[in-house]
Amino acid sequence: MSRQLKHLLLAMCICVFGFIMTGCGAAVSTNVRITSSTKANCTISVGYDDELLSAIADMSDTTKAAIIKDMKKSGAKYSKKKIDGVVYNMFYSTVKNAKLSQVEALLTQCGYTNVCVKSNYFYASFDPDAISNTTAKTAATGKDLDLTDSMSFYMSAKMTFKTKVAATNGKLTKDKKTVSWVIKDASKKKNFYASTSKVIKTAKASSVSNGKSYKAGKKLTVANAKSLAKLTLDGKTIKSGKAVTKKGTHTLMVWSKNGKVQKVTFKIK
Repeated sequence: MSRQLKHLLLAMCICVFGFIMTGCGAAVSTNVRITSSTKANCTISVGYDDELLSAIADMSDTTKAAIIKDMKKSGAKYSKKKIDGVVYNMFYSTVKNAKLSQVEALLTQCGYTNVCVKSNYFYASFDPDAISNTTAKTAATGKDLDLTDSMSFYMSAKMTFKTKVAATNGKLTKDKKTVSWVIKDASKKKNFYASTSKVIKTAKASSVSNGKSYKAGKKLTVANAKSLAKLTLDGKTIKSGKAVTKKGTHTLMVWSKNGKVQKVTFKIK
């Protein structure tokens, strides 16, 4: 990961999990362009209004000017941009020809959950519960504050494929290769998905059920496998048919090309 992108993601963590003042504004944009079956370019931009940038500067015992200077020095581009009437200090950085797994990790660090990036499929969620369950103390009052309280919020995502998109819940461009989504309400959960294959049936776990226990050696199989986009066990990508031998609790995630995601928690005795 590039140095400037590390800075951006660090700043993002400060924004989401650090000190936030009521009335501040934050904007995050991600732009992913698939370049091959295994690689993609990813541009991340993080923006703060003057009040929030000042709060971050105070917390870091520095100044807004110093933060901007340091970000520029690290290679990030800087500009001011007006979005929905709010002026943000925007920092941009691009990673080229990154592995799709790296892009998934970057988007996860930007606040998305259940991320899946494939050359022919994309899925991600924005879950406010992941933020609202975390509290922080404001620099001004020292009181606990819901991180989504009274904030100007803007999050956008854009995904460009090499072939035409057949199914999505986003907004398509005329060439049907680029999809975009926008979130302006940080209190509502939103899912993003796009697929170059149009499918009706849902891929789902067929050999294990939520909350059930099984003997060691249980094989993990999937129904409607043609619709399967990705399968993970405890966060690691696997193939259908894998046998689970390790005792304890496990989490299976199934991504379907029709935009459905299934989470199954089970135990091996």
